[in-house]
Order: sequence, then C-alpha cells, then structure tokens
Amino acid sequence: MENAMLPRKFFALIAAAAIVGLTSCGGEAGRADADTPPAFSEIENDIWGSMAAAGSVTIERDMALFAISDPTASLRFDDIYGESDAPFENRGMLDGSGSSLHRDGHELARVFPDDVMYLTGGAVLSMFEGGEIGLDSFAELDRTSVPDDLMDVWVEPSPEIQDFYSEGAFNVGDEFYGLHRMWYGEDSPDHAITRDHLTDQGTAEIRNDKEVWVYPGEYMDQELVIESNHETPRLVSLSYPLLEMHFKDWGETEAPERPDEADVISLDEFEERVLAATSDL
Repeated sequence: MENAMLPRKFFALIAAAAIVGLTSCGGEAGRADADTPPAFSEIENDIWGSMAAAGSVTIERDMALFAISDPTASLRFDDIYGESDAPFENRGMLDGSGSSLHRDGHELARVFPDDVMYLTGGAVLSMFEGGEIGLDSFAELDRTSVPDDLMDVWVEPSPEIQDFYSEGAFNVGDEFYGLHRMWYGEDSPDHAITRDHLTDQGTAEIRNDKEVWVYPGEYMDQELVIESNHETPRLVSLSYPLLEMHFKDWGETEAPERPDEADVISLDEFEERVLAATSDL
C-alpha cells in the first residue's frame, strides 16, 4: 500500500537531515541569553531533526476538547470507563511501524502498517454506536454490564472497523507526517498553527516544573512550546482552537507488539459473547 510507506520515507528523510544538521552545528542550535530563547527560525530544522532522531513519542490529547468535538463518543467513554479528565495517549514509533492508544490506564487499540488495527472489547463498545459497524444488537445494550474479560479481549481487524476509520488513524507515524504537512500549510484545518502564523521570537517560561520556550501564533489560543534544550529542542505542546496536543517520552516510548493469536477473537464472536453474557441481566 503506497500511502502506508509515506511515513517511513518521510521519517528516513527527516532522520537523515537530523544527522547532518546536528553534526554541522556542533550538536547545538543557535544559543541565546538565558532569559531569551533563540529565534524560532534559527532552530526550526533542529526541532524537526531532533524529534525524528528520537524515533518514538507519546502524544496526549485533551479530553475536554474531545468532549466538545465528539460529545456522543465522550459520553460513551464515561459510561464504560468512568468519568475522567485523563487524556488520550497515542504511543508509538515515528516510522509508523507500531502505535497504541491508551486512556486512564486502559489500552484501547494497537495499530500496525497497512492500517491493521486491533481494538479491545471496551474500545469497540465505547467508540461505536453499534450500527456503524454492523452491530445493531448493541443499540439497547447496557454497556456497563459487560464483564471485564470481554472489555479487555482483543478484537481482530475487520473490514467494518477498518472502513470506519480513515487511513493512519491512531498511527503515530502518520500523526508526525500529518503534523509536518500542517506545519507548512498543507491540509491545515481552520485556525491551525502553521509556520506562517508563528511569532519568530518566543519567551522563556517554567511550565510543569520544566524550562520551555514558548512561541505564540498570530491568533488566539495558538501556541508552540519547545523544550529549553539547545542540543535537542523538541515539541512539548502544540495548541490552536479545539486542539491541544502534548508530547512526551521522546525516544523512550516503546513499540507495541501484535496481540497473541490466543487472545484475539473476531468481531462476530465478540458480539455473540457479549450478548450471551448480558442476556440474563
């Protein structure tokens, strides 16, 4: 699948540029006074290069903004997993070889190349109304009555689920590739923070006990936050209206493994087992 190869090709190009860029500048981006961050234009290439060189990352999304953008799905999550402000965490490899989705200690999905996606039973119950993927029998289901063992079982990739999601859903490699495209004005949503909208001069701040460089955008709620690190400056957070993303564990996030076959069931079997377990309740 040609599109599935784009993140890997893109990652390889950026990583190669990282080696050249960091070597040519002696391993450091342009320095500035302690209280004055470098101009963004001076460190822009180093930011992309050092992120690619890390190889992996965990991306967090704010749940409050998710509730605004998709209130129905947000309510289903609260019904099944309990109300929580915990963010979604998308963990994975920048080359697109493996990613996983988590929230509040629960693993929801694992994604591999060619958009192969495994969902947990709890994710199937919380992400879909039922009819969306052909499970009309779930329409009146009390989802809170489903046993824990079915919440945690892995449901194998199926055409119904694959067709529901766009290519690259939950894949960190595609996220990184899409972020780069958005940054340079390609496929940018309204009010997204792009290179043309960013103020070149930032401020030095302390946020969550970390030293960071903050570069605001031209519009309200647009902001880019970078690690205060001249050698490996990397994204800490990015925000614009209705989106807030936080980045952590650069180079420390581990790749997921494919679930063992013994732990995976089909979507049809999952439906049968859920209905059997809840029919007498």
